[in-house]
Amino acid sequence: MTASALIWAVKDSFTAYVRSFGATELTPPAEETADSFRFPIASAEGAVLKFAGAVGFHAHAGLLDVVLADPWLHMSGTGWFISVVDGSRPAGSRVSIASLPGPPAAVLGAHDAVLTRDGTPLFDQQYRTGEPLAPVRVE
Repeated sequence: MTASALIWAVKDSFTAYVRSFGATELTPPAEETADSFRFPIASAEGAVLKFAGAVGFHAHAGLLDVVLADPWLHMSGTGWFISVVDGSRPAGSRVSIASLPGPPAAVLGAHDAVLTRDGTPLFDQQYRTGEPLAPVRVE
């Protein structure tokens, strides 16, 4: 499997909400596309694709402050999942934020994504486990 980037809008309604009351902020090498955020591949190690960069969502004078940094795509027995660095945990700690159900062998292309139980605290419990997120594209 050869991947060059993870392209993901995270959750369209969340991004739109943040932008109406605050802003998104990118940390290179992440980039913004017309409708998503693009994280280039940093490395691939076994069944883990490691992407680089971060997107921060900031609003309400700092009361809403979510940063999704260095997303990794992990293969599991039932599909793929995305983990990110969680700044509220000890340095280097990761949290699984999204599950991408489907055949684990097929990573390139578009995938549906749903919020994981571990990912709900990143959004202050505003979204339920299993709630659809924006589709993920791996190119």
